[in-house]
Amino acid sequence: MEKANTNFERIEFPAILTTTERKLTGRSHPQIRSQIDYKSGERVAEEGFLTSTGRFVDRKLAAKIFRKSNQRTHSGNELPDDVQELDSDHLFKF
Repeated sequence: MEKANTNFERIEFPAILTTTERKLTGRSHPQIRSQIDYKSGERVAEEGFLTSTGRFVDRKLAAKIFRKSNQRTHSGNELPDDVQELDSDHLFKF
């Protein structure tokens, strides 16, 4: 498994990697799904997050980077220890 590069990286945006290898970003994964061109056959390959270095990471690695970079949830709290996968509602209030 890939290690978190926490010296420079922070979690910036929820993102989706599509089957056509596009990286789409937005405020939430459901909102991002609306950008996918389903008519052309494009589909969700993986949901994750984009880091401050532009790297796409899965939800598990995103949670590790989020913690190690001392980021706070939208409510100003640390990510709870029992949360193993980051979700877009940790970043933004809906």
